[in-house]
Amino acid sequence: MSKDFEETAQRMQSFAEGSPELRAVFNGRILEDLQQAVHDMSNDIGKAIEEGDDAVEKEPEKLDRVYKVLDVFLKRVFTQRVPDNVNNFMSDFLKTAHNYNKLYCSDKLAEIIICVQRQRRYHESTIATIETMKRLLEVAEMYKDFQPPAFKLSKHYFDSIQEELEDGSTSEEGVE
Repeated sequence: MSKDFEETAQRMQSFAEGSPELRAVFNGRILEDLQQAVHDMSNDIGKAIEEGDDAVEKEPEKLDRVYKVLDVFLKRVFTQRVPDNVNNFMSDFLKTAHNYNKLYCSDKLAEIIICVQRQRRYHESTIATIETMKRLLEVAEMYKDFQPPAFKLSKHYFDSIQEELEDGSTSEEGVE
């Protein structure tokens, strides 16, 4: 079995079973489905690596469970900010689901995987944009009342020219 796959599967299983952050985002029945989906995908992919794709029994309820979890992922990404650790878990889950779908060749599953990936990227870039705008706003607030000495001198010069124009005393002799 691939060392990378083993590490990813182990990381996902331990996070799915013991993470309070994951429990805060997913609770109840969906958490059980998520844990079972991680278990099923890890076992089936491991079996396919060791014995070949034909050795894996393709059970529709396993595929439905993975789809259901991905559907919840999509809803969570739309409705709330996901903590970084949960986001990393989702990334591992999506990669594993993509590889798992190579066994099942489900268009429905492939479609939702792509949809969740795109929405996550959009969400991440939106969060980055918001953070950047907050920083720019803080900098703009600092410069709001800033007037360097050169601006004051220019304002005085402008005011004096304005006075001369209003008085009508701009003659050739006054401008030297």
